Amino acid sequence: MESQITLKDIVELINRNQNITNDKFESVNDKFELITTLIKTNQEKTDKKFENLTELMVKSFDTVYEDIAHTKKEIRNVETNLGERISRLEYYTA
Repeated sequence: MESQITLKDIVELINRNQNITNDKFESVNDKFELITTLIKTNQEKTDKKFENLTELMVKSFDTVYEDIAHTKKEIRNVETNLGERISRLEYYTA
């Protein structure tokens, strides 16, 4: 017995192969979408970390500037006190 392949068999094979191909493309597309989502999520997390780091740096600089201003004020107070003491010493030793 000779097996004959009919046009119907060929069409069924083509359709089956097309379905398999479509499924594979869908799977690849799903994976691509997942990767894209992961990249976006990681980018958002990275952006947030940089925002937090920037805020922390600004706060640190603000603290440093406040410390410098406080130190300058203390130095002026010491200078004023020394000036007053020198004036008194000059007055009493004159």
